[in-house]
Amino acid sequence: MRVGIVQFGSTESKARNLEAIKRLLGNSRVEADLIVVPEYAMCDITGMTPDQVYSVAETLDGPWIREFMSLSREYGAYMLATLFERSDAGPKVYNSAAVVKDDEVLAVYRKMHLFDAYGYRESDYMLAGTEPMTPIDVSGVRAGVAICFDIRYPELFRYYALSGAGLVVVPSAWYRGPGKEEALRTLGAARAHENNMY
Repeated sequence: MRVGIVQFGSTESKARNLEAIKRLLGNSRVEADLIVVPEYAMCDITGMTPDQVYSVAETLDGPWIREFMSLSREYGAYMLATLFERSDAGPKVYNSAAVVKDDEVLAVYRKMHLFDAYGYRESDYMLAGTEPMTPIDVSGVRAGVAICFDIRYPELFRYYALSGAGLVVVPSAWYRGPGKEEALRTLGAARAHENNMY
């Protein structure tokens, strides 16, 4: 399995972010089985109110996910699309990731461990997911999904390992700071090593 990573800094504009994703893919020789975008790819919510984030959020059948379905068809790949998913408990949203192939949403994961640390409070904007996703087959590999701060909670990764996952994809909007890059590498290596998976 080949994983392609589309890495960019998102803006407050969904349209500009989608243009950036398409431009990066269009300028690359895409040979990936799974293409992953970062957490917060839909929108950088810095400075936004919960109501503003809710107004940007979409449902799983909205235009944001349909664009990823189109990209999946274009590149013949599974897409892992991150989004702010509307909830029934507005103005809070879910910080979600959907695995898309062609015209189908195959799986959805809603971030369980919200980033309420270092002066940030995702819980002011978001609802925590309540359960892991069931790992799915992606090009012959059983895969699960976690999002960013989830990587600090080994039980989620153990659940995926015991459910047969050989890979957990972790889209992240990892903040810069002293030791932050090292922490991400260390945590990723630890979760992989603990569970004998990628």
